[in-house]
Amino acid sequence: MFATVCLAATGLFACTKEKTPTPSDGFGLIETNSPAADADPRIRKMFEDYAVNVVMEWPDAEWTRVYSATFYTDQAPISRRLIPEKVKPESVDGAIKYAQTLLSNTSPGFTAAFFPMEWWIVGLYAGRTDYLLSGYSARNRFTFTWPNTYSSVEVMDAENQYYVDRELTEVVWERLFLKCALHMEAPLGEFVSAGKAYDNGKAAELMTEQRDINLEAAAKVEPASLDDLLPGETLAAARTRLRDAAKEAENARYNDEVAKFCAAGGFIPTESSTGELGAGNSEEFIIDFASWARLIVTESYDNIKIKYLDNSIPRRAKYDALIKFFDGYDWDIQAAGNRYRQMNDLLAPPEDPGEE
Repeated sequence: MFATVCLAATGLFACTKEKTPTPSDGFGLIETNSPAADADPRIRKMFEDYAVNVVMEWPDAEWTRVYSATFYTDQAPISRRLIPEKVKPESVDGAIKYAQTLLSNTSPGFTAAFFPMEWWIVGLYAGRTDYLLSGYSARNRFTFTWPNTYSSVEVMDAENQYYVDRELTEVVWERLFLKCALHMEAPLGEFVSAGKAYDNGKAAELMTEQRDINLEAAAKVEPASLDDLLPGETLAAARTRLRDAAKEAENARYNDEVAKFCAAGGFIPTESSTGELGAGNSEEFIIDFASWARLIVTESYDNIKIKYLDNSIPRRAKYDALIKFFDGYDWDIQAAGNRYRQMNDLLAPPEDPGEE
C-alpha cells in the first residue's frame, strides 16, 4: 500500500502519512503523491509545508487518473465517459491562491496527520463545474473544480476568494473535515461524551416525519364558520390565509423542537436557505465533528458564543474539547475563524436587498 498505514478502529480509520509518500513494493502503483519536478513553485512549497500535493496537470492520454485515487475509483458511469478538463490558464493563479489561503489557515501538524494526501483541482469533472468530491469517498484525495460554481459568487478577487465566497468555503471545509474524521483512529472521546449519543439519524427522522404529518393536516384546514372570514374576504381567500398560518405555526414549532434537541445534545443544527433547521448532525461522529470544525474555522468566537455556547452546556463542553484537540496539533483554529469572519465582513459583497 502507499506508505500509508490504515487500521480499522471503531468504524473509522487511523492513517499516518509519510512526509513524502511512496508506493510500496509489489502493488504496481504509480507514484503520484508528490509534485512533479516542473510543478509551480507554490505547489511545491505547499507540499513541503503541509504534506498536501495540489495536482492540476496530467498527461492527456491518462485522463482516467482524475477519477482514480490511490485507494478509490469513481464508479459513476458518467465519469467513465466524460473526459475531465484542466483548469484554464487564466484561472490557474486563482486556484493556487485559494489552496494557499486555505492551507495557511491550518497547521502543518494537522494537515500532515489528517488531510488527504492529494488535492486535485480541475476545470471540469464529470461534466460539472460545481464539483466537490464527497467527504466519504477517496480518503486520500480531495477533488475540486475551479472556478467552482457551487455558489453563485463569481471569482472577482482571486487573492481573497477564500474569504469572499463563504458558501463555497464552508462546504469545502465540511467535506475536508469529513475526510479528516475518517483518518482518526477513533472518535474523540471527550468530544463525544459531552453530548447525547449518536442515533444514526433516528431523532431527526422522527421530528421530520411528525412535521410532515402536521403540515399535511395544515394544508386541509377549513374555516370553522363564516365568522372566521375577515370583512369582505371570500371563502377561498380565508381558506388560503388559515392554511398558510397553520403551516407557518407548524414550521415554527418544528424549528423550535430541533433547536432545543440540538442544544440539549450538543449539536450544531443545519439551516437551509429558507431558515428550516435540521438535526442531521446528530447522526454520527464524523458528521458532528465536521459540522463543529467547519463552524469554528469560519466564524468568530464571539458569534459562536452568542449563538451556540451561552445557551447549551453540552455545546460549550464540545467546543472546549475540540479546541483542546486542535491545540494538540499546534492549530489555533479559532484564530482562523476570527480572521475569516473579519475578512468576510470586510470583503464579501453586500447582500442584494431584493433577494429573499
